[in-house]
Amino acid sequence: IQISSGAANGNVSSLMSFADSELTISGTGFSTELCENIVKVGETLCAVSSATADTIVCAVDAAEITSLGALPVTVNVQNNGDAVQKVADDSAGKLYVVPKIDVIAPTTGSWAGGSILTLT
Repeated sequence: IQISSGAANGNVSSLMSFADSELTISGTGFSTELCENIVKVGETLCAVSSATADTIVCAVDAAEITSLGALPVTVNVQNNGDAVQKVADDSAGKLYVVPKIDVIAPTTGSWAGGSILTLT
């Protein structure tokens, strides 16, 4: 992804991610003050945990993502403006947040079927 107007020559390091995992955005023109970098995945804020002039690292709360579809990643640097992404096709510059299953319970069930599973 190419980002310009506020941040330039940036890219999203991973276009598929589990919710709660970190997303790294590279470019230039970012603020070193965490609160001045506003990152969204779709309409959900991505909590910025670190920022340098050329890299932002953030994480999206799993409970806030309600869509399994492609979500646009947007960056706004306060006092610098929105980043504009030049994309090659409709899916470029979008993040696919996929569910992460940690536990399946119970671990055994009836051979005949009918068991109710809990996924967490």
